Amino acid sequence: YGSKEQYEYKDFVFIKCDDGLELIKYYGTSQEVIVPEYVSDIPVTVIGENVFKYKEFNKITLPDTITLIKPYAFIQCENLKSITMPKNLKIIDKYAFFVCNNLTEVVLNEGLEYINHGAFASCDIIKIVLPSTLKEIASSVFSSNYHLVEIVKLCKNVKIQSSNAYKDVFDIYESLDYESCIITNYEGFIFYYYAKEDKVYLVKYYGDEPFVTLPSKIEF
Repeated sequence: YGSKEQYEYKDFVFIKCDDGLELIKYYGTSQEVIVPEYVSDIPVTVIGENVFKYKEFNKITLPDTITLIKPYAFIQCENLKSITMPKNLKIIDKYAFFVCNNLTEVVLNEGLEYINHGAFASCDIIKIVLPSTLKEIASSVFSSNYHLVEIVKLCKNVKIQSSNAYKDVFDIYESLDYESCIITNYEGFIFYYYAKEDKVYLVKYYGDEPFVTLPSKIEF
C-alpha cells in the first residue's frame, strides 16, 4: 500500500481511498465481527481483497457506508452462515464469498448493481432474491450451490455477461429465459418451472442411487 496513511481501530487496519477508508487487514479472532462505520470521522466504504480470508467467525455486520466488496474478501470463511449486505453496497467483486460452504442465507440489498464472476460460488445458499436495481451479473456467480432451490428475480433488465450465469448452477438449457426463475429441489432432483409455458423441466440429478423413480407431480 506504499506510502498511504494507515488508520488503526481495534483489530482493523484501514487506508484512505477515493471516497473514504478501505479496510485492508483484520487481526481479530472474535466469533462475531462488527466493522465500524466511521474511523476518525471518515466513512468506511470498501472491504479490501483477502481481508477476511480463512477467518473463522460465524457472524459479521457490515456498516451501511460500504459501497464495494473487493475480490476474495471473504474467501473460505467456512463458519459464516448468513450475511446481510449494506444498503449502499453497489458492487460485489469476483470470488468475494467463494467457498463459504456453510453460507446458507444471503440478503442482497436494493441498490446493488453488479455481481462479479464466482462471487457466491461453492456456498450453500438455499434462496436468493436478486434486487430490482441489479444491472449486471457475471458468469458462475452461484455455481456449485447444490441446495439452492429458489431464485427470485426482481430485476427486469439485468445484463448477463455469460449465458452461464444461471446455467453453471443448474445446467439449464440456454434457450430458456429467466424472467420467472423458480427452482425447487426434490430428493436429489432439481426442477425448473418455466412460467411462460407453464412447464416443469428436470435439469439436474445430484443423487447417487443406481435406480431412481421420477416423481409424477412437483409443487412450487
